[in-house]
Amino acid sequence: MAYKLKQTRKSLTIQTTIFIFVVILAIYLFLQSDFFLLQKVEVIGNQNLSKEKIVELADLPLKSDMFYLDLQRAARNLKIHPMIKDVQIYRKLPDSVVIKIMERTPLALIPDAEGFVLIDEEFIVLKKVKEISKFNLPLITGVIVPNGITNGQSVDNEKLLLAKQVIEATWDKAQNYFCEINLAQEDNIKMYTYEGIEVHFGDLSNFEHKYQLFKSLYNGKSVEQKLADIDYIDVSFEGLPVIKYKNGN
Repeated sequence: MAYKLKQTRKSLTIQTTIFIFVVILAIYLFLQSDFFLLQKVEVIGNQNLSKEKIVELADLPLKSDMFYLDLQRAARNLKIHPMIKDVQIYRKLPDSVVIKIMERTPLALIPDAEGFVLIDEEFIVLKKVKEISKFNLPLITGVIVPNGITNGQSVDNEKLLLAKQVIEATWDKAQNYFCEINLAQEDNIKMYTYEGIEVHFGDLSNFEHKYQLFKSLYNGKSVEQKLADIDYIDVSFEGLPVIKYKNGN
């Protein structure tokens, strides 16, 4: 009986070892199969950059082993692009990778020697453009852009802080009337309507009140069909605003 028990235990040990080996082998072969090869790259959060461009920059070849993908390298590749502020990449087993993009938000356009530069809220140059009509963004003038500045670099100019304050204060509404903000004089902010009317706002104090005063005057003159006759409007001071007409009155 002792001999049979010993043989039974030995046989059980062998069977267990073989079973474990078979399981490990099966798992290994399964992991090496096509089941865990990259078949699809999903992109979410992109608005300005195309999915194709993002996938190209990430450089994650299809049919690659899911467990050997270098997602950190892919993230670094994407962060080089000036339009991308942040990125998250994760595996979606068995065969997909998800790229979650946070794009930089365009803030304004600034003229430079070669055309215009598009900047975000951190004053990072997103790209250079020749034509601005397709952008529903303010044009900031009176700010000098350094020669040779490239995409991804920051425009270092304190006036842009003022521009950002003006845009955040009223541009959601003011863009219906204005296309340009001039900051040549920081204590006399000027904005230009689509008709070319120059509007003097002075500094940022009581800016909302000044804007509402301008709006009332503008809409009144629009009803009277006199906008084309106006040279400038000055709402920069307390009291009644000044309207200067092109004929000198």
